[in-house]
Amino acid sequence: MTKTTEEKIAVMQAYLEGKEVEFHFRNDGWQALNPSRDAGWNWVDNDYRIKPVIPDDIPWAYIDTKFKWYGRDADGSIWLYANKPNERENRWYPVNPTEAVNITVSAKTWLAIKNNGASWKDSLQERPK
Repeated sequence: MTKTTEEKIAVMQAYLEGKEVEFHFRNDGWQALNPSRDAGWNWVDNDYRIKPVIPDDIPWAYIDTKFKWYGRDADGSIWLYANKPNERENRWYPVNPTEAVNITVSAKTWLAIKNNGASWKDSLQERPK
């Protein structure tokens, strides 16, 4: 696939920001680009992309409707929020502490929330409307 200059810049900028980038060489399939080496950026023979984020699976049907947001902190703690939280210090912080609940234990036992590998920063989800 031929990318525009803007698309190439977006991929390279994501790489510089520490996001996971993948490359595709002919028919080999997508492979992780090693972040500890200089990428080399061979756009003639390879295609590059920001690794797609697969969000956590949230069983919203079993969660009280007063909670509109879900987030997982860097330490793995799982929270529900009435209002969209703010990002700070590797965590999601509620606008009002009384509008959030930590469900780490129940999420892993009876809710069966599945972490699909997204980083904590990509975990924030709004309840589907």
